[in-house]
Amino acid sequence: MTSEMSAAGRIYQWAGMFIVGVCLLLPLDTRFRKPHDDFPLSWYPMFASKRPDLESPVYAVAIWPDGHEAKITTGTWTTGGFNEGRTQLANAVKQGKEASERFCQRIVKGMRGRSSFKGAERVEIRIAKIRKEDWFLEEKVPEKVRVLRGCQVTE
Repeated sequence: MTSEMSAAGRIYQWAGMFIVGVCLLLPLDTRFRKPHDDFPLSWYPMFASKRPDLESPVYAVAIWPDGHEAKITTGTWTTGGFNEGRTQLANAVKQGKEASERFCQRIVKGMRGRSSFKGAERVEIRIAKIRKEDWFLEEKVPEKVRVLRGCQVTE
């Protein structure tokens, strides 16, 4: 067996080594993108910029005749995950009154047959103003809550 290689073989060999080198070094490019965070192996800068002091989550609540309330989880209206459900709810609110009323009815439909919502008479879609420090370090009470839409639960 000879150790001599043709010129074409050397070109293929160098091209292969170059491609492997680029594939190995390509992830390093993400370290130089702006904004940058120090979260390991992350290309998405989730911690690079300061978040606002006040957050405004949109959520749904079931209300019983005696005034008892319970937050409605996203699994009530979607088979997707938490983020998908929150996005669907926020989009319905952004699309206006008709879309949010239809979405409220969709939530009511998802509540049917679930024992945890038995006897609930109303569903409200709300937006809250939550100060992060108060919420995570002290009491879990929003600064302000506003009802965006509401609908009756029908059996």
